[in-house]
Amino acid sequence: MIVLKLTDGLGNQMFQYAFARALQQRRNDKIYLDITKLGYGHIRSYSLDQFVLNEQVIVPIPLFQWVFRVYTKIIRLFLNRILGISLVTQEGFDRFTKIGYYTTNEPIRFYKCEECSMPILFVRGFFQSDKYFDFIEDTIREDFRFKIEPNKKSLLEMKNKIKSTNSVCLHIRRGDYTKYKRFQICNEAYYREAMSYISKKVENPVFYVFSNTHEDIVWIKQNYTFQKEVEFVDLSNTELEDFYLMKECKHFVISNSTFSWWAAYLSSSKDKIVVAPYPWIRGDEYQEDIYRKDWHKINVDDLQ
Repeated sequence: MIVLKLTDGLGNQMFQYAFARALQQRRNDKIYLDITKLGYGHIRSYSLDQFVLNEQVIVPIPLFQWVFRVYTKIIRLFLNRILGISLVTQEGFDRFTKIGYYTTNEPIRFYKCEECSMPILFVRGFFQSDKYFDFIEDTIREDFRFKIEPNKKSLLEMKNKIKSTNSVCLHIRRGDYTKYKRFQICNEAYYREAMSYISKKVENPVFYVFSNTHEDIVWIKQNYTFQKEVEFVDLSNTELEDFYLMKECKHFVISNSTFSWWAAYLSSSKDKIVVAPYPWIRGDEYQEDIYRKDWHKINVDDLQ
């Protein structure tokens, strides 16, 4: 049995699931989801139910989820606060793993994972690196297919535009990122540099601009000046509908957001170019693990 605690937005939930799926592949266990920190007054909702996933993923009754949540919190506090076992080092990660608890406070750092023979595994963390699940990449792509593809008229019209051009998804993450300095908003200079890089490699690119909300799109129009051909995607789409369109693009200029990370990862476009900002998180010693090897990084500090 694998008990997975899901938290935060769609991109984070996808990383958490992908990590647990890699564990499941090795053990052939069922994954039980704890979604007590999603929905019901929380900012984020459970979003993975829109994907196929696999038949061995179960959302148990709330009572069981709360038991899982309380148990793992007690274990984590005891080991971390009482025994002083670190949640940010490989050694600490290994000590938790030995008792069947895969947990860390470092979101974008890759930890080598030792196999554990405990009958129940508990997973808590973000695990934002494809190194955790690169050996089952095809499986992950299958699991993250939509159960029912969106069919809204305006969305399908936009999808046809995207498919008929040398489309580039350009994602500008604002929203909650305006509140936290650690998750800096990529500035206009980053996007100009990224668009210039793409334009040298792609013939007649069309940049499709995505952001969190209509208000964010309005702000971007008023504050950013684009020298290339752009089209703003402002269709009052849901988060999943925007995600559906984003991953249909042929190339990508992503922000430091797991949402656009996954759109780029899941795109089936051949020879796609992906441009990403560096660093991903302010003040984090570990950066490289979140980037795929063939992605082009632009250092935003050089553009200040």
